[in-house]
Order: sequence, then structure tokens, then C-alpha cells
Amino acid sequence: DVEPVRRRRRHLVAWWEQGYRMGQAEAVLEAERLVAEARAMGIEPPLDPIMGVIFLPLPVIPTLRIRPEGMFDVTTFTYAG
Repeated sequence: DVEPVRRRRRHLVAWWEQGYRMGQAEAVLEAERLVAEARAMGIEPPLDPIMGVIFLPLPVIPTLRIRPEGMFDVTTFTYAG
């Protein structure tokens, strides 16, 4: 079932967006937590979970992306069916 992965990805993007309202020390702790959660999900080095989250919502990148899991719509943060 891909729904738990989708929920986790939405959570990670929400976390990234909240980073704008954090102080530096809190942001570092959250980044460490993000990496630990990503590793628990099976994202292993050399993949960097933070870089993946940072680049997904960029407005200069098209709203539909081809990903290994399929076509991804960044406006709804779901896989296009």
C-alpha cells in the first residue's frame, strides 16, 4: 500500500515549509529528526532525504514530475492516476 508513504511525504514537505518559522537550533534538530525518519522508511545513503524534499516544491520545476514510483503532481502532492 502506497498511502503510508504518501502521508509521510506530505508530512515531510509540511515540516520543510514550517522551517521558515524556526530558529537555527530548532531547525538543526528537526533536520536530524527528518533524516532519522527517512532512514527508518528505508531511504539509505547516498540518497539525501532533505535534498529530495527541498527540490519537490520548487516553482521553477514543472508541476508534474516523472519519478521511479510514477507521475507525481506537486500541486496536490499525490501520484497522478
